[in-house]
Amino acid sequence: MVLLLLAATVQECAGLHVALIDLAGHKTSLREDLNFGFRNALPMFGLMVLLTLAYLAGFLLLVVPGIMMALAFSVALPVALMERTGVFGAFRRSRDLTRNNRWRILGLFLIFSFANIAVSLIIRILGGGGLVISSPRGELAVAALSFIQSTVFTSAGFCIYAALYTELCRIKAGNGPAEVSTDTL
Repeated sequence: MVLLLLAATVQECAGLHVALIDLAGHKTSLREDLNFGFRNALPMFGLMVLLTLAYLAGFLLLVVPGIMMALAFSVALPVALMERTGVFGAFRRSRDLTRNNRWRILGLFLIFSFANIAVSLIIRILGGGGLVISSPRGELAVAALSFIQSTVFTSAGFCIYAALYTELCRIKAGNGPAEVSTDTL
């Protein structure tokens, strides 16, 4: 289980690397992306564990504090990767960047989530409504469509987080995506 979580963290770091580099107007290679993912996996894994604990603490208080905490810390990963602030610095910087924009961020996340759910429902309907599919070909088709959906929405998620981070930086400091420093990447 820990290895799967670390692999997911490498994927998250590499995916954000691709999106952030692209938004800055630069090119990257698969090798650079994977190296970046492996180099940053352990610190980002620690950050993700702390983020999860913070979200859980917020949701234990009530749902609204959990949502507000999730929105406040929504760009902590890109902050940690781009600005090398350290774990607690990433929390502070994310909170500062998202201040006065959390309702917009919530709207963005809701639209993305509803789109993902809608596509998932369409795949289920096409696959027989979630019932037992009578043919192996039907099961294979649903599995293939689900894989494509997962790949597309995961990639889109990386792009959304990277774009959200760069846009929040632009709003707060006047920097556009092309001006975001890629020195740490």
